[in-house]
Amino acid sequence: MKQIIKLSERFGARIHIRAQVASLAKTLEPQNSYLLDFSGIETVSRSVADEFYTLVHSHSNIEIYNMGDFVHKMYDAVTYGRFMPRNLQYSFDEIIVCPDMESVRYNLRNF
Repeated sequence: MKQIIKLSERFGARIHIRAQVASLAKTLEPQNSYLLDFSGIETVSRSVADEFYTLVHSHSNIEIYNMGDFVHKMYDAVTYGRFMPRNLQYSFDEIIVCPDMESVRYNLRNF
């Protein structure tokens, strides 16, 4: 039998800190099965959605359900991002060494 965890009872309607999900993960026993109930959760940050994605996809005993529209869209954005190629652009700007605050001010004015 799966244990239902009502996330809104634990975190409230908004979850915005990745560490909250990490603390939840520490309480889950590998021999048990869980349903993470998102009913009542209005918003999550992208980092929280990413943390939930990692939690669910690294443990076969954890499932999610009852995601509202906003939360589901954020979770989908994270899922989509995981499968898209990364296009990193590097900038090789000059590094300016500022030994004092006056040189910082000067360089910021001329930036």
